[in-house]
Amino acid sequence: MNYTTRIIKFRAWDKKHKMWLDDFFIDLNGDMWEYDNSEGNMNKLGAYEPVNIVLMQFTGLRDKNGKEIYEGDIVKIEGDMMVSDWNCEVKFEDGMFIPLVTVEEGYNAIDSYCQKRFEVIGNIYETPELLKIK
Repeated sequence: MNYTTRIIKFRAWDKKHKMWLDDFFIDLNGDMWEYDNSEGNMNKLGAYEPVNIVLMQFTGLRDKNGKEIYEGDIVKIEGDMMVSDWNCEVKFEDGMFIPLVTVEEGYNAIDSYCQKRFEVIGNIYETPELLKIK
């Protein structure tokens, strides 16, 4: 039997301090902890309010350059002869990761075929201007 392994991991954005949290975990009580490289131990993130922390899940896919694609990433999708390139946000909706353009335009699930046309160019927290229509 041939099994595939799905890597489940998250990244976290602190909206209040406008920074990424590295090396963190959430315990069974819902408390966040972060690894402190300087001291070599775990610190409870008491200064971080859960309402200010945004968790984004790894889609399990990589863009055409091998970069991991997460929820909240902004990807540039290469067009073809009929459609020009466009940027969109990656979201998790209806049980699938999707590059959401607008509800009116619709969307498709991200799969291993279309990811070859994707390039992660930013995220909605650090570079939201990449989603603005030119």
